[in-house]
Amino acid sequence: MVSRIDGKLEPTRRPNKVLLGDQIADLVGSNRESWLYRGRTVIDAGVVLAGSSDLPVADNNLRRGMQAAIDRRTESGYELAPKEAITPEEALRTHTEWAARATGQIDDKGTLERGKLADFAVFTESPLTASKVTDIDVVATIVGGKLTYDSRPGSAKPQVIV
Repeated sequence: MVSRIDGKLEPTRRPNKVLLGDQIADLVGSNRESWLYRGRTVIDAGVVLAGSSDLPVADNNLRRGMQAAIDRRTESGYELAPKEAITPEEALRTHTEWAARATGQIDDKGTLERGKLADFAVFTESPLTASKVTDIDVVATIVGGKLTYDSRPGSAKPQVIV
């Protein structure tokens, strides 16, 4: 089916569902688990893959979703359909550039460019090179060019700035 899509469909996936893969794999059976939460197959077919959190049903932690897409590990440590793993760069793009494309917002956000909204997060280390994306912390967030969260020293505590 993916080969017939021909890049015209931009599915939104919820990689954090991989964390629940133990239950899901048991339900679908080992012969079909390779079809669960496909990442590599979709990207290799030229389809723009967008990530999301599925809040309020599931965890909205972007870092957990990215890590699940990268290492495909369930909560028990089982590697669910490892051939569907994607790179850290691809995982980041699913939540930035590719998500903006899928939602028709690429002219305004998704990449850091002059004239676009400045919506981004600052982390303690790069999600592209961290050994585990889930181990990095958010230092600050900027939305529309304005600081909206700041955990840097000098702040009494991490705060949301309105």
